[in-house]
Order: sequence, then structure tokens, then C-alpha cells
Amino acid sequence: MITYLSYIHTWLRLIPSKVTDEANAFPLPSGLITIGVALHNEASSAHSLISSLALLSSPKILVLDHCTDNTASLLAEAISALPRNQQQLFSVLSNGGPQGKKHALRLLVERADTPYVLATDADCRFSPKWEASVISHINARHPDLLLLPVGVCPLDRSLRESLFALDFLSLQMATMGCALSEKPTMANGANICFSRDLFLSHNANTQYASGDDMFLLSEAKRLGKNIDYCLNPDAVVLTPMPLSWRSFFHQHARWFRKSSGYTDRDVIRLGWATFSATFLWPLLLFCLPMNLQWITALCFFFKTTYELQLLRRSELFFSYPIKFYHVILFALLYPLLTIVIVLKAAVSDKRSW
Repeated sequence: MITYLSYIHTWLRLIPSKVTDEANAFPLPSGLITIGVALHNEASSAHSLISSLALLSSPKILVLDHCTDNTASLLAEAISALPRNQQQLFSVLSNGGPQGKKHALRLLVERADTPYVLATDADCRFSPKWEASVISHINARHPDLLLLPVGVCPLDRSLRESLFALDFLSLQMATMGCALSEKPTMANGANICFSRDLFLSHNANTQYASGDDMFLLSEAKRLGKNIDYCLNPDAVVLTPMPLSWRSFFHQHARWFRKSSGYTDRDVIRLGWATFSATFLWPLLLFCLPMNLQWITALCFFFKTTYELQLLRRSELFFSYPIKFYHVILFALLYPLLTIVIVLKAAVSDKRSW
């Protein structure tokens, strides 16, 4: 518990309490990045994706990974409706190799002819300034791997969505805090920028369909590459929350499955600290006699108070309202949710998206 709380204390000390825009003080170079998206059965997002990407000036490569719906035809339809000069910036490829996001991304990066690739997901939303904020940061800091913030796309503001959002934002704040403390442990493929050379040089764990982001981060750390985090609010992309508990557990089981391939000590240490803190108070609740239950209450109080402070800090950056009673409810439910995720991961196929 002390280790877990020390992590959060460090993050709160490093994460800005007030976020300001990073001004682009110089002309931004062209030909620096290619925007890439790997898609698998994303028909519902095809038109909105093309409309958003059309506002950006960099070349875009979209890779269809064994789609079984009409994603391809919808993408072609949306691109053909654009002016000719915008159409020329789009390339749509099909992954003819093994199925999986990692294989699709490798094809994408191989076809890119710029030094950097900026990757996102088909269902994400981003500001028209997203591209410029990333180029500005690269031009100023020259990272090999740039970790970028991912926020929550609000839908119905239901209790279920709020709990999903708290879970996701806590991961994002941990990602930010670890990166700022120069011990990056997490990355999110929904918003990540990397040098083409770095991606092509690393030996991807192809037995996992996903995990391209985390395995790339681990390789960058092993090679001593320059890893940076962009705090510019314009660099945020928004991702939708799962629409059901079933989707939530499927998503987290997929994330948990690929953790068996992690070898980075910082990742493993943080994972065990979080896991131990999650189950300490339930364990004390069942093991301690009634006259010592104040120890359980004290552990729960300190854990939840620190987590609340961290999530409150996320409001400044991601603009998603944090409600106190939602945090309490999530803290009470999280041990049970973790058990379900682990059980689901044990019986799921690690090759699924």
C-alpha cells in the first residue's frame, strides 16, 4: 500500500495543477508525419473518421485488417466525396498477412515515407489542432517515441459510463505520471507517435493481436531511446467508453492477456503495487477481527483519498467531471471487477482484437 501511495504522491507532484496551451512559436515543417489507422470492422466509424482526417494536412494511411463488414466500401465512398487534393492524401491498404493490429500496423509503417507515424483508432475524435500540436512537440523535442493523452468521449453520462471513465482516466493519469517521472510504464495505441525506424527495428510480440503500444514502449526503453510525453491539451484524442459491461470485461481481458508478455521491471513493479493495494483492504476486511476493522477503514480511506486527488487533477486536462460518490463506488467495486477480468482473460483468445 505504501508503495502504491508513493507512486500517486510522485505523480501529483509532477503533473501540472494548471494546464496551458503550448504555443507554436515557429513555422511547422511539412513531411514529418504520416497519420495511420488500422481498422477491423469499423463501418460505424468510417464516415466520421474520413471527415476528421480530411481536415489534416499530413498524408494518411488506412489499413483494413481482415474486415468482414462493409468498412472498405464506406471508406471509399467517404474519400471519393472529398475534393481531389484531399483525396490524394489518403491511401487505403488491405492486410493480406496474418490477422491482428500488430501486423496491420507494420504494413502501415512500411508504406509510410515520413520519419514519424502518428497512430490513432478509427473510433477516436480529435481536435483540428491535434496534428499541429504533435508536429510542434516533435520539432522542439525530437523524441523517438511520443506518448500522447487519451481522454473520454462522453455519451450518456450514466453511472455505468462514469465508472468506466474513472477506470480509464486513472490509467491515463498513471501513464502521464510515470512518463513525467522518467519511468514510462504505459502507452495507448489510440494516440501515439513514433519514429518509423524505431517501429521497424523492434521485434513485435506477434503472438498477441494487440499490445503494439506497450511492447513498442518496452523496446524503446530497452534501447535507451528518447521517450517523451506531450502535455498540450490540443494533443488529446477522445475515445468512446464500452457500451456494456460485456464490452468492458472483453476490453480489459484483452489488456490483461498481453501483460503476460511484459518484461519491463517498471511495468511489473507498478502492476504488483496496484494489484496489492486493490486487494489489501478486502483481505483485511475478511481476516481482521471486528475490533481491528479500523485498520481496514484506514487503508481504504488513504487509498481512495489519493486516487480522488489524482482523478481531480485529470479534470484539468481531460475535462471529464469527477463525482466524489462515483469514486467511492468504483473503489468498492474494483476488487470484484478485477477478479472477473482475470477469469475472463484466462479463457479468452489472446489473438483477438
